[in-house]
Amino acid sequence: MKNEIKSIIGGLIFLALLAIAVFTLLAQHISDQTETDVRKIAHVHLKGICELESDRFDAIVHLRYQ
Repeated sequence: MKNEIKSIIGGLIFLALLAIAVFTLLAQHISDQTETDVRKIAHVHLKGICELESDRFDAIVHLRYQ
């Protein structure tokens, strides 16, 4: 009986440690992926703003020197 209880407790401890390890690795992967995605979105956003400002400047120059 004591052997079975030790075996069950040992198994539960192993499962808890395995779950902690898996969720820690998963959280790290998701964090890295999120950072990469945020950088991509920021790059696209800044590129769009740059194009918008360039077009606005060209329009002002065109209107001014017509």
